[in-house]
Amino acid sequence: MTVLAVERQVHGYKQGHQLLAASMPLPKAEQSVVNQLSDVAGPLRPRERFEPYLTAYPLPSGQRFVLARTWQDLTVARAGCVRTLSLVIPMDEWVEADGLSVYLDQLRLDRLPDVLDATPVFVRDTGIEPLPPAAPFNGSELVEALFLEDARPVVMLDALEPELVATRLLTALWPSLRRRFAVSTFARSPRKIGGRDFDLVFAPKDARSKFADWNGRRVDGRSVQDGRHRWTGAIVARVFD
Repeated sequence: MTVLAVERQVHGYKQGHQLLAASMPLPKAEQSVVNQLSDVAGPLRPRERFEPYLTAYPLPSGQRFVLARTWQDLTVARAGCVRTLSLVIPMDEWVEADGLSVYLDQLRLDRLPDVLDATPVFVRDTGIEPLPPAAPFNGSELVEALFLEDARPVVMLDALEPELVATRLLTALWPSLRRRFAVSTFARSPRKIGGRDFDLVFAPKDARSKFADWNGRRVDGRSVQDGRHRWTGAIVARVFD
């Protein structure tokens, strides 16, 4: 059983959104990316509440991958503040992992992360663990948009289980795709990394206007449609069922 070393960072509000603590320094350019993407994307509506969400993305060097969870921080008087726990994972370990639960388990906190969580952790790769099937959703259009048609970034609006959909998708990706795939399960506006759009973001339906002039593809998450390509059904069943 392989033992994997993972570094951790905690971001939150302290006279602005910033890095609160880290178990290992990153190069300046990469730290800037983590600082930016640890904050929520797009302004929240007044008194809006959201569930903790996942963000996954490669760092510019290609040597590290970040898997993070962001919580709404209601302990701060300023509206729209968040707290984020980020795992900084060696890229080779990320792309070669059979299952991702070994990393996701580190992000399942029942509280806000604090500076004491910014320590390295050593986890054991236990391989693939069964995932529940995703509830019926517009998987056909999502699969076609990501893999079977012209490559464009995708926003899925009003999806029922964005974290489960994203987890199943990341688990199923080939190593070459997992290496560069960027996804966020909650965003109120487009997200970018290294000058390019995230491959996939999930957004509430009332954020549709923020994507009106965006060059990506908008997919209705609750619509269930038949596929237009020969392999659509087989891919949807294999990835999400």
